[in-house]
Amino acid sequence: MPAGRRERRGRGAGRRRRGVLVLVGASRSVAEDGDVRQARALRGVLEPLTAQQVGAFHRTFVRMSRALATQQVAEAADATCLPSVGLGDDLFSDFRSWLIGQGEDAYAAVLADPDALADLPGVRRGCGMGQPFGAAAYVEYAEKAGRSAARRLPALETIGVR
Repeated sequence: MPAGRRERRGRGAGRRRRGVLVLVGASRSVAEDGDVRQARALRGVLEPLTAQQVGAFHRTFVRMSRALATQQVAEAADATCLPSVGLGDDLFSDFRSWLIGQGEDAYAAVLADPDALADLPGVRRGCGMGQPFGAAAYVEYAEKAGRSAARRLPALETIGVR
């Protein structure tokens, strides 16, 4: 692929990520739990959007979650949440959703340095939370476009990070 095209794709991904984080920020202005209340708030933010826009939000959210699905972030989350046991794949996926729900600064800090996770305010409250927040766009899309269309969206869970 030519370098110029790669650069355009990179800038587009950055704009999409920024767009997701702006909408996440809007949901945080209503609720900051990264779980049920913030999921409701996010659905309210997504409600006026078209199905296509909600689907794009979900796909970008999944890419952001997968960017956090590294061994280093998993180890930092395990050490913070369940030091002797670990979160496992499902809880780690939920935790990544909770982390995205904490906004741009938290997301960028942990992406750059997974050890920054331990310094986030309320991080222990995020252990085992985030599933409703991570599912909000999928549910909103399914209501707008139908269940069969929603099945074509990428899955949030990433199995086998560890």
